[in-house]
Amino acid sequence: AGFGEIDVSPVTTTLRIGQDPEDAAAFVAGMGSVRALLAEASPETRTAAHQALCETFAARAAGSDGVQLGAAVWLVTARRV
Repeated sequence: AGFGEIDVSPVTTTLRIGQDPEDAAAFVAGMGSVRALLAEASPETRTAAHQALCETFAARAAGSDGVQLGAAVWLVTARRV
């Protein structure tokens, strides 16, 4: 398809998803599929989900570095020939 010197490399890193557990929970709750599911949920379920996210992210809080999760991606590079 007109490309050469194609390289695919795995990259692992950490991803900061929020300043604190509340911020991280709001970020995740605003993501497409999560937002759609919560929009159809009862207020009680939305509250329970928010609390569960905050509790989960509290264990990942890294002080001034915020809430961090492990992340992995593939880095694909190529040159147009």
